[in-house]
Amino acid sequence: MLNLSDNGDCIVSLVLAKCTGLYYIINPKSIKLGGHNVFHIAIMVMITFTSVCLLLCPIGLYYWVNDVTQFIIQLIVLGNFSFGCFKAFTIVHYSDDIRRCLDVTRFDFLSSANTDPDSVRFFKRCRNVSLKFTSWFAISSHSVLLVWTLLPFVVVGNPVVIKNRDNSTSNYHFNPYNMYFLVSNETYNEWHLIFHLLEWMFGLCFVMFMVLFDTFMVSMCIAITYQMRCVAAAYRRLGHNRRTTMKVYFDGAIESDNTNNECLKDLKIVIKHHQEVLGKMNDFYKIVRPVILPQLIIASFTIIFVSFIITRNYFNGMLLTSTQSLKMCSFPIFFFQIYYTCLVFENLNNQKTAMNFALYSSNWTQMEIQFKKLLLLAMQMHDANKLNIKLTAELIINLELFTKVMNLCYSIFSVLVNSQLKITDKL
Repeated sequence: MLNLSDNGDCIVSLVLAKCTGLYYIINPKSIKLGGHNVFHIAIMVMITFTSVCLLLCPIGLYYWVNDVTQFIIQLIVLGNFSFGCFKAFTIVHYSDDIRRCLDVTRFDFLSSANTDPDSVRFFKRCRNVSLKFTSWFAISSHSVLLVWTLLPFVVVGNPVVIKNRDNSTSNYHFNPYNMYFLVSNETYNEWHLIFHLLEWMFGLCFVMFMVLFDTFMVSMCIAITYQMRCVAAAYRRLGHNRRTTMKVYFDGAIESDNTNNECLKDLKIVIKHHQEVLGKMNDFYKIVRPVILPQLIIASFTIIFVSFIITRNYFNGMLLTSTQSLKMCSFPIFFFQIYYTCLVFENLNNQKTAMNFALYSSNWTQMEIQFKKLLLLAMQMHDANKLNIKLTAELIINLELFTKVMNLCYSIFSVLVNSQLKITDKL
């Protein structure tokens, strides 16, 4: 059953889920065509269209190998758009698992959260962060596409000059991507509006794929972080509000009876909630694990290549307002993509790491041996779940990794620029 709602009790906004298409993709009650979700079919059609366009990129790389700028642009398009198709396919393939995972985004997923005022405040904060991110990311991504789409109509009379494989040059009408379509430059220029429309549709598919997956990924990380914090708060409260009952005997004697039965019952409930959150976290990691590493690699190389294109064009006397340089306006969004991926997983890892301290913060010293054994079992269960997403055995996805990636990008960029300067000096 799909449990998304828009009455403020879910971290994922129903409106935004519908706008990105996620709601319809995972909804089992969506319109069917031939027994298949019509939105699954729509996504697969978009993937097929994008893939057909991408099949032309290697041909363009072959013919434009002598034009470094155009070659790199086509390489960036090939890498990013292929990865976008993979992201969209992942969402469709795991649609049932995603629907079950999204239960963790609800406020009432854990009953203990309903009675904790701090959990209510933190839930509202997480919901606001999720809404702001998904809204900002969707708007900024579509804004970049809009700039790429409208730029050819603003920069008029400045064709894209491309050096062919035989060292001859061809003038192409300035379009969003200036992809290779197996036609001459004369045909391309004559029907440039048709090719412009195809490239816009091509770009729209990519933006929808990226927004669809990344908003889901970030919202889930925020939701699991919230639920883990609720479980930690419940562990910390255990035993600190024990009730003392008085036993009165027939001879008038009064005995204070500190029973742990209620605390033991609460501990069992919290452990059950802990297991449920870890289960959702494990299911979520199975979905996103194959995507995270390629995302960081592709975004990093995109940053390197775009920086190199801008710098190379500048050294070659090309203005930063030239047609090829203006296409690089999407440059900052790839920085942000690496940053928010590292940030949300670091927050999630930190909250998971803090769980053992929360267990130790309960009033376990005043409890009976049965409570202590069960608490120790909960610690062992938590430690046994090594659910950190790692690039290698030691590289965990966090902000430290973001810094290392940026340093690596700068190092590779410096090597490319220095090599280009040496080539220029020889000429």
